[in-house]
Amino acid sequence: MNYKNKLREQVGMSLNDNELHTQIKKGLPFSNFYRVVEVTGISERELANCLALSKSQLNRRKMSGYLRHCESDRLFSVIEVLAMCVEYFDENECQALQWMRSKTKGLGYRRPIELMDTNAGCEIISNLIMRIAHGIFA
Repeated sequence: MNYKNKLREQVGMSLNDNELHTQIKKGLPFSNFYRVVEVTGISERELANCLALSKSQLNRRKMSGYLRHCESDRLFSVIEVLAMCVEYFDENECQALQWMRSKTKGLGYRRPIELMDTNAGCEIISNLIMRIAHGIFA
């Protein structure tokens, strides 16, 4: 099993893409938020920022038990990028998270984790990781 599927499984997301799409459309259970924090080492605040959730919104989602559709979609994108980064660092999660928190030349000296609050930002990070993995300097 590749790391992406392993991570999906650990945080409670379906490995079947069609089922996952349905889960995201309905809104993922809020428990997935805490599973991502627990499994990846990303902090609650960092993940909330990635989902563009204020503290009060985070509390409301916790009370309702579900993330909204757009937040669920963003959580999926965050997981995909984190998995890609961990795979690039030979499954060294600490090193991957350290890179995500470090200013990166290829992103105009911004931290990758700061861009993860949009799907476009996640795509930019994914593209950067692919360029680095293929020896294309960023």
